[in-house]
Amino acid sequence: MSEVGIDLVSISRIKSAYLKYGERLLKRFLNKSELELVALESSINYQRLAGIWALKEACSKALKTGIGKELSFHDMTYFKTSDAPNLSLSQKTLEKFQVKSISVSLSHEKDLLTAICFVTFKD
Repeated sequence: MSEVGIDLVSISRIKSAYLKYGERLLKRFLNKSELELVALESSINYQRLAGIWALKEACSKALKTGIGKELSFHDMTYFKTSDAPNLSLSQKTLEKFQVKSISVSLSHEKDLLTAICFVTFKD
């Protein structure tokens, strides 16, 4: 069985939230490795932040749970390989939701960014 999740976010909304909450916002939805990735950049890349946010939201929708008690932003990790976005799940999350595989994609146009997550579950 497979499920799909989609999220659409305004990059300017993420920028406004960052300008208002700063590091507090980042620590809410980024884990340690993602914070390190953001810190490597000379300035805040709001498009990347919006992409990470949207990927995690899309994944939570594919898992049919949303962000909350059963799934935290910190249970998911964004990373890039060959300039393509990827998302990994913690071992606990993989087991809890019986996830076999996960595929993600991002697309953006002007101020809008969309993320899609396709999750295949173990039989």
